[in-house]
Amino acid sequence: MKVTFVYPDVLECVPSYKGAYYVGIAYLSAVLRQAGHTTSLIHIYQPDYNGQWFRRDLDEHQPDLIAFSSVKNGGPMVQRLASFLEESKITTPTIYGGIHPTLAKEECVQYEGIDMICVGEGEEVILDVVKALEHGESCDEIPNLWIKKKDGRVIQNPLRQLVANLDTLPFPDRDLFDYPNMHNEKRGEVTVLASRGCPYGCTYCANRALMSTYKGTGKFVRFRSPENVAAEINLARQQYPFIHRVHFDDDILFMKKDWGHHFVEVYSKDVGLPFCSNIFPRLVDEEVVEMLAKSGCDELRIGLESGNERIRKDVLKRELDEETIVNAFQRAKKYGIHTMSFNMMGLPYEDAAALLDTIKLNAKAGVDNIQHTIFHPYPGTPLADLVVKEGWVTDRVNTSYYQDSVLNLPTLSRAQLHMFQRYFHTLVGVYAWIYRRPKWLSRPIERALDFTMTRKYTPAVMPLVRPLIHAVRVCLSPLLKVLRSRAWRKRYATEPGAAHY
Repeated sequence: MKVTFVYPDVLECVPSYKGAYYVGIAYLSAVLRQAGHTTSLIHIYQPDYNGQWFRRDLDEHQPDLIAFSSVKNGGPMVQRLASFLEESKITTPTIYGGIHPTLAKEECVQYEGIDMICVGEGEEVILDVVKALEHGESCDEIPNLWIKKKDGRVIQNPLRQLVANLDTLPFPDRDLFDYPNMHNEKRGEVTVLASRGCPYGCTYCANRALMSTYKGTGKFVRFRSPENVAAEINLARQQYPFIHRVHFDDDILFMKKDWGHHFVEVYSKDVGLPFCSNIFPRLVDEEVVEMLAKSGCDELRIGLESGNERIRKDVLKRELDEETIVNAFQRAKKYGIHTMSFNMMGLPYEDAAALLDTIKLNAKAGVDNIQHTIFHPYPGTPLADLVVKEGWVTDRVNTSYYQDSVLNLPTLSRAQLHMFQRYFHTLVGVYAWIYRRPKWLSRPIERALDFTMTRKYTPAVMPLVRPLIHAVRVCLSPLLKVLRSRAWRKRYATEPGAAHY
């Protein structure tokens, strides 16, 4: 059979974005091709992609099954395209899988044009569906499927057991994508997933909802063997000679120390490429960082999320103090590992002062690179339930976590949120500069900046600040050049032992 995957992958805030490699679809394509089926992909990264383009692409691929997949922010486009199928009387069977339909089952199964949704992992499911369709059989009893019948009934099948041994799966099908032009791959990176699942129960994260969904179906957190991971990387290097770095996309790569020690041994011997990976702050101890450095890790990505202790502990349920977070970044730096922080803005109960705490903690930790996104509630998570209960959810539709919020928070205006989003990096740099000054000077400057940035009128005047700073720099640049000149320093340098005035 011919299966065409449809993957909305829009990032409007980056005009050059041409999509990212998605390991979930790559695994599904791999198991289908291994079984002798044909696969193709409609990878949608254009914000204005419409029904006419969709029909053109479907005419080109001629699928026997249309398989949609998306995260939450791709849901509206899936709904729109599936509705187009219904309106156009295109009768090709459809299935919708991925994280969004898994967590928002009741909503997604009702989309017009969607015949069934896959709840949970789909490698075994997609094979069963294709086999049933190929033989003209019903899909009504296939585990993990919710099937919408013509009379409006929805059959809700139970979940099957999770794949216990990830090494039994074929390597993901990278050829399905325009792989050399994907987001990470354009930089010479190969994207790899060495594990599935995360044991932490953060209230904003999809993993918490997934743990509840998968309850009773087997072990949630699973790791592939380091040998299997190394074999996949080396095969990808043979296929794509441009690869010179590995991007591990696991929630937490070095979660288990015994696995980590084995990984270091195998990876160093069989692969030897520099890599980046994610980690939870509390796990960043000396032993783990030493292992990471030894195995070639050149960038460690750490979830800082919020710099405000109340938000971090009471809202996000991340039992981390400021010292633990700062130490995590400092230990990485000690071993020469570049650091990146993950941050969220627009969280429930967050005000300007709390958001400013996040900016300040990045400055204190000396973070090298920063990712700051706007909070979007995932269905099935405690924070999603909270914002619905509080009545903060709007009808705004966003395809990006970088542009706007779907919430109206009573504690933080949209103007303030947009201001902090725009000036996040700049403010981290300013506070980092302040913290390098003597305390007698830094404290009053910090208080003055805190006061200014937390006023409700500040977003209105911030656009005037940059031109003002630029004008001051232009006026002062001749003087700065003189002060920095070697002749000036030589003439007025303080002799050893001389008094300072």
